[in-house]
Amino acid sequence: MISRKLLPNPGVQSMFELIEMPAGQLNAQILEARAAALSGIDQERVQSMRGGEEALIKFKEWRKGMLAPSPLSDRSGIQLHAVITGKSAYVVLTGRRRDFSPLVEYYALNEGVLKYDWHASEGFGEVRIPKLKDLPASESRLLRVVAKAANLFSPAFPEADFSCWCMHRMDPVEFIWGYARGGSEAGQKLQRAWSNPDTYGTEGRVTIRMQKSRGEASHNRVEIVVFLHGDWFTPSS
Repeated sequence: MISRKLLPNPGVQSMFELIEMPAGQLNAQILEARAAALSGIDQERVQSMRGGEEALIKFKEWRKGMLAPSPLSDRSGIQLHAVITGKSAYVVLTGRRRDFSPLVEYYALNEGVLKYDWHASEGFGEVRIPKLKDLPASESRLLRVVAKAANLFSPAFPEADFSCWCMHRMDPVEFIWGYARGGSEAGQKLQRAWSNPDTYGTEGRVTIRMQKSRGEASHNRVEIVVFLHGDWFTPSS
């Protein structure tokens, strides 16, 4: 099943080929790109990844020391969601892994070819949540998180001045509390994105920049300083 969300934009008219592609053909292209990017030889992986060789190098670095994720459970349970945002067209694949955890992957349309976007699919961030304690208070970092409105405030982040968000990556065990200043652009955009998810299976997913507060002793409470975009897919500039 393919759900379609079109954002009116003259700059993406050339990408309508993705929306008009027959479901069987789209499904086959996605599975071919997935197999090549995740388990092919390096040359195949470079050709199947968004960002090419540089992306593959960073992907290998990211995966070092990590357990391989559980494989896709059943192809019959796959759903594909075609999305156009800004100047980019992409497909979100949703399904289940063999360990019953949810599977959400992103495939960018690049010159008529669908390519695996590992940054979005893996939820890449510039710092891992357990390492936030080592981050200097003056430096911001990009994070891809699942955000949910919460109600935990502190003297450094009072309710009168901030909205509170519980945020985690794909694994809810690793979570942090994020705070956006009331009336700020980041806070307003975060609220809108949380209330109106782009695609089924991506509810609460946002990409932000955050930094530690000088007045907050806890390493798992951070300030949301920039809202980059909804979902984990970064549109082409």
